[in-house]
Amino acid sequence: MRFLDLSELSIKRLSNAFVNYLEGNGVGHHKVALTLDNSEQIVLMIEDKYDRMHMFSWEAAGAIGQEMNDIVKSTIDPMLEKMKSREER
Repeated sequence: MRFLDLSELSIKRLSNAFVNYLEGNGVGHHKVALTLDNSEQIVLMIEDKYDRMHMFSWEAAGAIGQEMNDIVKSTIDPMLEKMKSREER
């Protein structure tokens, strides 16, 4: 599914894609929040099960038209091993 616009529904779908990706990779979390800030940046906040906050942001305009799975993977994959290793401790 493509990220087509900056509507609430699209942001919610992208947020759900992040949750599914984290769960599918065995990364526990308390909360995942995705929002659009005033400067047209998409901001992702993940609170892990150890109450640590992970924040990511990127330009919203650059995300429009991309596959949601590609957005999720390019955001999470660089940190995935580190997040997973914390789970194993």
